[in-house]
Amino acid sequence: SGLILSGHTHGGHIDVIPGMTANLFRKLGAPYLKGFYRVGESMLYVSCGVGSSSVPIRAGSPAEVAILTLHAHPAPGDIA
Repeated sequence: SGLILSGHTHGGHIDVIPGMTANLFRKLGAPYLKGFYRVGESMLYVSCGVGSSSVPIRAGSPAEVAILTLHAHPAPGDIA
């Protein structure tokens, strides 16, 4: 298992109807739009990022700076 950090997708720029943007991106072959996903044995986090690209709008998909706190799991046999 592992952690994959990825970004940024701008959250699809426009996400005013819940699920519609995510469904469109999945149909276009991009299933990971924003947030956490389980991918096989790993966890994937996709950030929305802080800006915009050639489309200077963001609706329903706010900019973000993700702060993640990572904790190591003790190895088998270690005393926690």
